[in-house]
Amino acid sequence: MVLVACAVALGVPAVATAADPFSTPPDPLPPGAPGDVLRAEPIVPRALTFRLPGSGEAWRILYRSTNATGQAVAVTGTVILPRRGTPRALVGLAPGTQGMADQCAPSRLLRQGLLYEGAALAGMLERGWAVAMTDYEGLGTPGVHTYMVGRSSGPAALDILRAAKRLPAARLASDLPTALTGYSQGGQAAAWAAQLQPTYAPDVALVGVAAGGLPSDLAAVQRQVDGGPWAAVMVMGALGLETAYGVDIDQYHTPRGSREYFESARDCLLTSVVKMGFRRTKPLTTSDPLDDPLVRARLEENRLGGTPPQVPVLLQHGLHDDIIPLAQARAVHNAWCAAGASSRWRTTGLDHIGGFLANLPRTFDWLRLRIEGKDAAGYCS
Repeated sequence: MVLVACAVALGVPAVATAADPFSTPPDPLPPGAPGDVLRAEPIVPRALTFRLPGSGEAWRILYRSTNATGQAVAVTGTVILPRRGTPRALVGLAPGTQGMADQCAPSRLLRQGLLYEGAALAGMLERGWAVAMTDYEGLGTPGVHTYMVGRSSGPAALDILRAAKRLPAARLASDLPTALTGYSQGGQAAAWAAQLQPTYAPDVALVGVAAGGLPSDLAAVQRQVDGGPWAAVMVMGALGLETAYGVDIDQYHTPRGSREYFESARDCLLTSVVKMGFRRTKPLTTSDPLDDPLVRARLEENRLGGTPPQVPVLLQHGLHDDIIPLAQARAVHNAWCAAGASSRWRTTGLDHIGGFLANLPRTFDWLRLRIEGKDAAGYCS
């Protein structure tokens, strides 16, 4: 059932949709602080046609965050309470890749029962944890999604934790143990949140951050997927970078490359994968964007590992990951350890998707111990 939901969710067709008034931010944004709730409305989270197991009250929210250049933006997301008892913790779920179009926003897919991470959400709720899940900048709200830009997704993941505790209807205690997890794109967002938390959100007292399938060096990811079945990832990443920083990557495209580049902004993941599968950069470009010093500088700005988290972290990766290179994820662990962080490194003998499924039980166990205040601290060796 989970795999069926996954396939359907990733293939949500790119159709023209009416503007969603809820997701359209006030212009200009009212004065406020990151994490302020701008709007909230009750929803019913679903897994296929059924209510999401373990879920109680739930809301989609529009909240204030910060983009990669330090400007205030509005982001959508979801807050869900467990069905039974008072929440034992608040866990932020940074979702993995859904696509670039607004209809792919995790909060929208969740209301349709099509979010492939529904099993992860249900597992958290059944453990008595409230969950706060961001949609990220530009996914569901006007504009293009800043895909794989950690300096945008990290704040979005931290600010929805603030927003969940400020949401009056949720009645969450301010001192509720708080953690964060994510895989793939979500792993990058969670790891960036861990790096940024001491300076950007010192009021968000995290007990632990678990990140898996971690893309830390976006140039290395592009080289791995170029010409392979997951080539869509490099196109989506280029769109995200251009949106976040105004870097004109389209100037390097051939007419065909430019057409396919912008068409990908209308698709969810499976559609993009089918359309762009086995594409190579060279036939679609007049020159390699990675040769542009400005592009390289922005990619370097979003490379993980430069700042050690002050919270224990768990990093997990598949030894045979076919999308995100193993070496660049291990380099983050090594860099953090060298800088004095508390980081645990675990691997599975699987590929990217297999690693996602295999990591869930270990992630839950590690987070549970961190939430209970027991010794599940990361360590370096």
